[in-house]
Amino acid sequence: MSSAVGVLKKNRSKILIAIAALLIALVAVVGSGAYFTSVSNNPSNVFTAGVLTHDNSDADSAFMTIDDMVPGETRTGSVTLTNTGSVDGDLWLTQTSFVDTPGTNGGNLSEVLTVVITQGATEVYNGDLDAMAGALDAGTLFLGVATQYDWAVTFPEGGAPGGPTIGDNAYQDSSVDVRYDWELVSQ
Repeated sequence: MSSAVGVLKKNRSKILIAIAALLIALVAVVGSGAYFTSVSNNPSNVFTAGVLTHDNSDADSAFMTIDDMVPGETRTGSVTLTNTGSVDGDLWLTQTSFVDTPGTNGGNLSEVLTVVITQGATEVYNGDLDAMAGALDAGTLFLGVATQYDWAVTFPEGGAPGGPTIGDNAYQDSSVDVRYDWELVSQ
């Protein structure tokens, strides 16, 4: 055994170099394994925001002016809105203000007039002019589609006035100025 120990001592550096070379070769074989790969890509993906706009047939002006109404009478008017954007939208109608100008007998016309607003067979509002509050759901305004909204304004018959300045007579020469705003909201 002493001769084997002597040989090991004498060739120790050679043995260490051989072991190191064997380890390097082993790492190279394990670390350089053959792999298959495949690569693909999707260049130039583009994302854009839609455009939400609408056209109002009577924008910035009155679509209805009614003169000389009498009790028991209904008058009509209409406005057409068209979605001119690139996406559909939900349409909202708001009566944002009304200003009464009482006549000589002091009646406020907004307190007596009733309004029915429809879009085709769909009723958007039916009630007193002065009670219309908040945004009303006017339906969907589809891309490129012209949609007509119709108003029927009624001055209800109040029966025979009890005197020259009361009942229906209170509203003689009265007027009311009403503002409507439309808002189109993306879905």
